[in-house]
Amino acid sequence: MQAEHEDRFQEFVRARWSHLVRTAYLLTGDAHHAEDLTQTALAKAYRSWRRVARADNPEAYVRRMLVSCNSDRFLPHSRLRSTGRCPHRGGSPRR
Repeated sequence: MQAEHEDRFQEFVRARWSHLVRTAYLLTGDAHHAEDLTQTALAKAYRSWRRVARADNPEAYVRRMLVSCNSDRFLPHSRLRSTGRCPHRGGSPRR
């Protein structure tokens, strides 16, 4: 059964790749970022492919994932914030 889901996912990617990349390009304005965004969304779709495949419109589901992944680029993430301290030097401030 797993092989069947994987085959269906691969078929989906082959059939919809260019459409998804075009949507991602509209979101990012950059061809390279669009491909990266599409790969990120498809990786998430793969992890939950059974749910995505059951949707009325799997492509719309993945397009929504593109929008969400793109929005994530603009959210502040506490783990990415600079503290001004260098952890490998005992926490001394950077200058």
